[in-house]
Amino acid sequence: MRKILVVCSLLLVALALPAFLLGCGDNNSSTVSTPEGDLNVQSGEQAPTEAQLGVPIYAGAQYVAGSGTSYSLNDGSGTKGASGSWVTSDSFAKVVSFYTDKLGAPITSSDEQGQVAVWLMSTDQSISTVTATENSPTGGKVTIEIGMMAGSTIPGIPGP
Repeated sequence: MRKILVVCSLLLVALALPAFLLGCGDNNSSTVSTPEGDLNVQSGEQAPTEAQLGVPIYAGAQYVAGSGTSYSLNDGSGTKGASGSWVTSDSFAKVVSFYTDKLGAPITSSDEQGQVAVWLMSTDQSISTVTATENSPTGGKVTIEIGMMAGSTIPGIPGP
């Protein structure tokens, strides 16, 4: 369980970094030079595709404008990622059922603030997460956040 939480944390940080570098809501492109190579980041109004994310997007969910981010690291490792957020008025149970059918059983949590379900999928090429959250600030709507990282420099994925 600790390994799963560490990998989820690393994935969330890696997917949040590009959004932080760009800001939100505009069509932006930026390149950050690092000792490992150039990090190319794009953010904008266009939703990432299922092909970019590696998991299905909940049918009928509305894309949260400006939440989409993609990046690639030009260091020869093939490291890349994409993320985005969607909302739906469907019940939390219906969203959880959809993703459970597609991805298997989630890690779940609930308290007086709301409910959360997290799916973590990994292959030898990528790591993807899906997080479904229902809480009072969204007026009972379910927020779905999807992120993917791929490449040989991702923790837990063997290098070339």
